[in-house]
Amino acid sequence: MSTSEEMDAGRTAIARRQGRGVTEPGQNRTGKSRFAAQMSHSSVPAQSVANGLEPQAPPSITESNVASPTEPVGPSPVSGVGPASVAPIEFMERVVAWPGPSGPGFVNLHWKTPHLGKNGKPLWGGRPFKEIEPFMDMAQWGSTKPSVMTDIFFCLSVQAQAGPLRNGKLTAMRGAALATLLKAIWLDIDVKADKGYATLSEALAAISKFCADANLPRPSALVFSGGGIHVYWISDVPLSVSEWRPYAEGLRAEASRLGLKFDEGVTTDAARILRVPGTFNNKTAPPRACRIAGLGRDCNFAVDLGRLATFVPPQAKIIAAVTVAPFDLKKFEGYVPPAELAGLDPHDSLAAGINDYDDTPLDYAEIFKECPHFQATFLNHGAQNGQGLWMLDVLASTFLDDGHRIAHTLSRGYKTYTCEETDKMWERKSRERQERGLGWPSCAALENQGCKECASCVHRGKINSPLNLAGPIAPLVPGDSIQPSAEVSTAWIPDDLKISFANIPHRRWLYGTYLIRGEVTVLAAPGGAGKTALATGMAVEIATGTEILDQNIFGSDLKTLFINGEDGSTEIERRIWAFYLAHAHKLAGQNLDRVYVAGANDARVQRLSFLRTTDRNSMLDPGGFEVLASALDALRPDLLILDPLVAFCGGGNMNDNAVMALVIRELKRLATKFDCAVLIVHHTRKGADDGNAEGISGASSTVNLARRALMPVPMTDKEVEQFRVLPSDRFRFFKLVDAKSNLAPRSADSPWFRLHSVELPNSEPPLYPHGDSVQAVQRVNLSLQQTTTVNTDDQKIQDAILDRVEHGKLIDGQSYPYSPSAAGANNERALLSDAMAAVRDATAPRQWTPEDLKAVTVGAIKNMKADGLLVEKELDELLPKRRRFRTGRGLTVVRAVVRAGASPGDDTAGEVAIDVVDQLVNSRSID
Repeated sequence: MSTSEEMDAGRTAIARRQGRGVTEPGQNRTGKSRFAAQMSHSSVPAQSVANGLEPQAPPSITESNVASPTEPVGPSPVSGVGPASVAPIEFMERVVAWPGPSGPGFVNLHWKTPHLGKNGKPLWGGRPFKEIEPFMDMAQWGSTKPSVMTDIFFCLSVQAQAGPLRNGKLTAMRGAALATLLKAIWLDIDVKADKGYATLSEALAAISKFCADANLPRPSALVFSGGGIHVYWISDVPLSVSEWRPYAEGLRAEASRLGLKFDEGVTTDAARILRVPGTFNNKTAPPRACRIAGLGRDCNFAVDLGRLATFVPPQAKIIAAVTVAPFDLKKFEGYVPPAELAGLDPHDSLAAGINDYDDTPLDYAEIFKECPHFQATFLNHGAQNGQGLWMLDVLASTFLDDGHRIAHTLSRGYKTYTCEETDKMWERKSRERQERGLGWPSCAALENQGCKECASCVHRGKINSPLNLAGPIAPLVPGDSIQPSAEVSTAWIPDDLKISFANIPHRRWLYGTYLIRGEVTVLAAPGGAGKTALATGMAVEIATGTEILDQNIFGSDLKTLFINGEDGSTEIERRIWAFYLAHAHKLAGQNLDRVYVAGANDARVQRLSFLRTTDRNSMLDPGGFEVLASALDALRPDLLILDPLVAFCGGGNMNDNAVMALVIRELKRLATKFDCAVLIVHHTRKGADDGNAEGISGASSTVNLARRALMPVPMTDKEVEQFRVLPSDRFRFFKLVDAKSNLAPRSADSPWFRLHSVELPNSEPPLYPHGDSVQAVQRVNLSLQQTTTVNTDDQKIQDAILDRVEHGKLIDGQSYPYSPSAAGANNERALLSDAMAAVRDATAPRQWTPEDLKAVTVGAIKNMKADGLLVEKELDELLPKRRRFRTGRGLTVVRAVVRAGASPGDDTAGEVAIDVVDQLVNSRSID
């Protein structure tokens, strides 16, 4: 989609969301004035402007009929409005172009805090929003928390990008180059004894006169800022920056020409921030309210303000380039400014409104994620660095939050590391910063000292220093977790380290001891082993609160988010449907409203990549984690499933222990922040030992940093025989092996599961006469199979084999006892082939695979020997008159064996308790 198409789509979405039709170019909207008492003609007919007619002059606005901006007002929630009783949300909804949940860009809330950086200037914070309700909620919260937010502003343009995550939330990024859509033009007029207009009455009269002299319609809104007046003309449609700028430049030129006293730079700044109505101006004590004086109609800029766009702003005079001597501050000693400059406020700054981070401790997490040098140094503690890099790393740490501890973290692997030498270097670099003005270590300096990672860094040539990648530690805002200060985190206080058993919380298990909140569990197996089916079952169990697979569920009204990077959402829904049908007797009546599914076909999932690659290595991709964090923030699931991990690693090197450690740590951080358990579905290496955590694919740090590793393991040959499972069914069974457990004892008894094929009721005849066949997992108890009851086929198999043994082996027209050895290449009296034929005939029309038929027959013979139905005897006992076979042993039938537990007169006397595989499969206990 082109930029213009995106803007058109954004405009249409905004218009529809605000409950009005889409205004076509040339059309106008009418609105009811909210401040008719102040300006009697709240709207100017478009025709009069178009014809150049002079609009009616407004009545004077006096301090008697509006709220005074200098009136002291204490803090209150965001609900106070001007005399027209206009709610701030009504103004805010119209003055900016809200993107909506899925629209492009962000509207920023910015605030100044009472906290000062080391340079003595206040710290700033910011948060991007797409919708007005959460924006106003935060503004309201901040207006009642002067210890957190002193002055609160909004950005008048939609900003194309948000900043990086900090404390799990997006930060605001602001700049004129990022502006995309605007909805207003504005004037900032001061009402101060020493600046602008002396009184409110004087300022209001000047505004009225300016509108009349400039032949402009009345403003759409007036806001008393607590120190002046903000004047707005609001457009009825969003404008691109190129569409907006001629009106802004024209307004500035006309106001300047007509002598209006206003801040000229504010009017043409596309990224300007102004105060949010309903908050407070804390430049005075007590603070003054920022309130709406009136809210009128929106304007059709092309019609109502068209003449502004005809003004050409003055062009800057071009001066030929000259060589300038170095600036010498000494030449200005004793300098006295001329009288013309005496009225300037010495506290004003060209950088007003711009976050000043120069001497504020930086958040090292962003640097260690983005810079490959610091990422590697953080993980190996500087083991690969020479002295030059070590000194630069220590210098960098002096700019970081908790920098003294970080300096030691980055130095412990250095070849000559000692705690004393690192402390001396820290003190030296801190001192040199003050005495010599040392700044951030540059990327060029790191590369000159032998940094190998710089060559492949994605930021190379785009930043001057790795420290450009991070901002200051943000002040606490609602919803953020409290972070310890550098002083607390580095101070060793004995009382803080003493043991206390009071108020130790319970581990926050979610699902048995497999899943725990705030931690990562790995579920790993070869392809087709049942790991996705098992994860699907867990998701449904937890979301419905129904225990199906014999694990306790802790909590109620739980939610699950299943993100699959291989299969589309519809395929995941098929799996969930199959599990639901397989366990309908328990899930009947349960709804699945708390199961959220996002598949590989989802555009949001396609942006979910934890790694990105460069020419030489892999790095964390913060954008992918931002996508995941936004999903967790919006949905708040109790369980997050990522299936499979490789699909979310963007082709990065998953064998890199350092980078995968960062991936798992970031997932754990999100799990802790959003109070959820994370289940990673992963693969195993080819040829790896079943059930061994060492066989899980990729870097060992993936498993080492997880708190639990579970591995579905297929049934072995020995277990097939032990549990009397048909060979053709063996791959339907798996046991869940506890390969790693840090927080609970490892289980010695691995539970068994069966993959049951379910036909979905989604046939589409005649093309698809049958529904899809989908696997669903079932819990089975294989230990019961040796005591299950006999079924019809079992009895047929037993009788057929006994009849065959009684008839003996026919050789050259003579009957001989079958050999006790069921098979053998040179055994003429071998029983197996004849017994298999007898079993096949006895169970017809049932169809057997050769492997299953052999297994059933061998098992039946073995069991009948154990039960005493088939007995071995010497041939001379069985053949008194020796004929062909003079030595050896043979089988004979003893039918008088009574089944265990039967009385002498029981009708079942003579029946044998014989368990054959088919009986087990059909009669096993499920769920």
